[in-house]
Amino acid sequence: SATLTDVLAFALQTPFEALPRRGLQLLVVLLVLLPLCRLPSLKPLAPASLFGVLGTAATALCIVVRLLDGSYAAEGAYFEDVRWTPAFSAGAAGLATRLPSSYGLAFFLSLLSQAYLAHQNAPLLLLESTADPGGGGTFAPFRRATLLAFGASCVLFLCIGGAGFATFGEASQPLIINNYAHADPLAALARLGIFLTVLFEFPLLERPFRLSVAEVCSNGRPGVNYSDGVKPGTRAEEVLLSVGFITAVSLLDPPLDQLTALGGATGGALLIYVAPALMALKLEARLRAKLEPGAPYGVVARART
Repeated sequence: SATLTDVLAFALQTPFEALPRRGLQLLVVLLVLLPLCRLPSLKPLAPASLFGVLGTAATALCIVVRLLDGSYAAEGAYFEDVRWTPAFSAGAAGLATRLPSSYGLAFFLSLLSQAYLAHQNAPLLLLESTADPGGGGTFAPFRRATLLAFGASCVLFLCIGGAGFATFGEASQPLIINNYAHADPLAALARLGIFLTVLFEFPLLERPFRLSVAEVCSNGRPGVNYSDGVKPGTRAEEVLLSVGFITAVSLLDPPLDQLTALGGATGGALLIYVAPALMALKLEARLRAKLEPGAPYGVVARART
């Protein structure tokens, strides 16, 4: 909502504080996010998601351009207009202070883990890609899309994070676009890109959350439908409750950087390191139960393959 308010403030040449930020947020939720989340399939979001990718690319481009043209340097055009003045350490003592602390390094690694944490959508996207007749029923389209998406994300993250820190140094905020002046047209374009990215990414994150909650409420039995044959988590009232809950939490203005780091540190470690090992051990136990007692490990390994 803050990003949209910034964009409208620039377009209307109106102070940021004069616009109803909460009202704009609720309007976007009702007119855009709720209809998108009610879509029966994620496929219609493919063209719209392209705007999100382009928005992220536009954000990276604007941040890199502002670094190169020196607009936020000491003699730059927007140096006096920023809320957080760029600050850099200098000299030998400054080099020591710029080395990351153990807390800062752990916090940053947790953020990186969360940045690539999209496992909840992988099974659904895999099923939809293999079911597409154009893909020939193989994993090739999914592999290509995964490699392209992760590679492009890595480049964009490096551009945004590196150029943003190189511009503002220790004054960099968790959402780097907040560092840029409200009157900066390139910053307004970058904010528009971020808004489009979040707008079309929201349904991709809300759906697995809703379906997971519905599965837990149905005693953890996947594939079990309601008495009328409707799958849990797909009813209109369930979509409304899910979107409403997320909107209510966002209205509280939680510390997103700390929550993101917490999710990366816990959820990332669970899904990347802990869960695969637990699944492998569970599968091993099931295979051993099917074989004769005392069967050598090599037999179990061959049975598993």
